[in-house]
Amino acid sequence: MMIDEGQISFVRGYLIGNGISNHSLQEDLLDHFCCVIEEDMEEGQSFDHSFSKAVERITPDGPEKIQNDLNYLLTIKKNIMLRKLVFMASYLSVLIVLFGLALRIPQIVSANLTMLMIMAGILLFSVTTVPYIFYDRYQKSIRELKSE
Repeated sequence: MMIDEGQISFVRGYLIGNGISNHSLQEDLLDHFCCVIEEDMEEGQSFDHSFSKAVERITPDGPEKIQNDLNYLLTIKKNIMLRKLVFMASYLSVLIVLFGLALRIPQIVSANLTMLMIMAGILLFSVTTVPYIFYDRYQKSIRELKSE
């Protein structure tokens, strides 16, 4: 038995109403729901029963869980690259400061150059690591609020 347009609209409304905002994910889940519902309806079940069964089968933890998992997978690469970049910038800034201090103590290089190196290291640390620390703490507080 084929599913009609009104029933397809009902399933689409269910997905949108439950937080599926990614259009591609909506279409994939809609197709999957329709296939499962049609398969169940061919065995003589009603649309309502088939839909309830499809919801339990496809989204046992709720559709928003699928949306959240997709968002995580789409942003994990960006987050990893950002962490690597901040780590390298932090390491480089500390290295510059320590190198400036090491050259300053025996006065191998002029005081102006060593102070410039130390200031550059502090500046690099200030514009990369410190904002990232605040951003990371903000993200953690948002996750904690969502989990409550």
